[in-house]
Amino acid sequence: MTTNGGRTGFFNSECLTAGDFCGEELLTWALDPHSSSNLPISTRTVQTITEVEAFALWADGLKFIPQVTQYGKKKLEESLQQEEKRFQDALANTSGNSPSLGVTAIYASRFAANALRALRRTGTRKARLLERDPAMLLQKPAEPDFTAEEK
Repeated sequence: MTTNGGRTGFFNSECLTAGDFCGEELLTWALDPHSSSNLPISTRTVQTITEVEAFALWADGLKFIPQVTQYGKKKLEESLQQEEKRFQDALANTSGNSPSLGVTAIYASRFAANALRALRRTGTRKARLLERDPAMLLQKPAEPDFTAEEK
């Protein structure tokens, strides 16, 4: 039962299936890098109809997961920036003796710049992807039937 933000007499019931989770307000709080130390208020009570396997995270644990992901993303971005700088330096130091190295450096520099741009856009795409209905996402195609070809 939930009181919908303190409103009394409000009842909301939802059945969860395998892989589902509840506590979306905590998830959005944890994913926001600028969220305060104040936890969002939830008056939700969870009851199980059947025996379930579940786990709970403390607020620090929930905040830790996106921080680790963000740390890895920053490290990748830093290494791509270093590679881009190195290729730009190589391009600047390239004389007319080896045109293929200069062209390679240009392509590598463009690749690094495009990779950085894509990496920066990934965060907004993930947020939009989470908002989408899972049924709208591409589903795995059916396995092909090779028995018909063998006959």
